[in-house]
Amino acid sequence: MPVQNVQEIVKQLKMDTEDWVNGNRFWQEAFSWEDGYSAYSVSPANVDKSADYINRQEEYHQTKSLEEELAAFEKMVVNLKE
Repeated sequence: MPVQNVQEIVKQLKMDTEDWVNGNRFWQEAFSWEDGYSAYSVSPANVDKSADYINRQEEYHQTKSLEEELAAFEKMVVNLKE
């Protein structure tokens, strides 16, 4: 099984998307990602619940701050482990 380095994947993803956004001139100012990222692993049994959470991000953004969303996700991850 191939081994992937999450840090390198995120770094490459950020570089590529930053180049794409700036190359297509979507904004007048240059786009750049903030430092840092969050990564979570999910057991096969919880993929559907996690996918549902991700698919409803737009809904969550309308009513909760990022900090509240991350706290809810952390709680869900802990509850799913129990």
